[in-house]
Amino acid sequence: MTYSLANDIKCEIVETEIISVNLTTIDTIYKSDEVSIPLFIYNETPILVTSVLFRTSNTYRTGTLMVFLNGIKLNSTDMAEASTNTFTIAKAKLSTDSIETSYIKTAT
Repeated sequence: MTYSLANDIKCEIVETEIISVNLTTIDTIYKSDEVSIPLFIYNETPILVTSVLFRTSNTYRTGTLMVFLNGIKLNSTDMAEASTNTFTIAKAKLSTDSIETSYIKTAT
């Protein structure tokens, strides 16, 4: 069976095969004066302000921030957006912990 996806992408699925399709916002771009600027930032190490407060390198669209502690995505009870470029985590970061963020930055 053949399915048509967004942007004229065709996907054929055979019943005996297991298929996983992960469509994300990685392809989101902002075009201005014929220059494409990627808006999706991923695997960024934020700047440590305090043991619970962090700052991203860019401003991000509210609601798009994903925070990963040691590779595990934190949910809304474990982190909170403080502003459009800062966030807090519920428990203090240890020196051995790794924090990474992914988000859609605001277009300038």
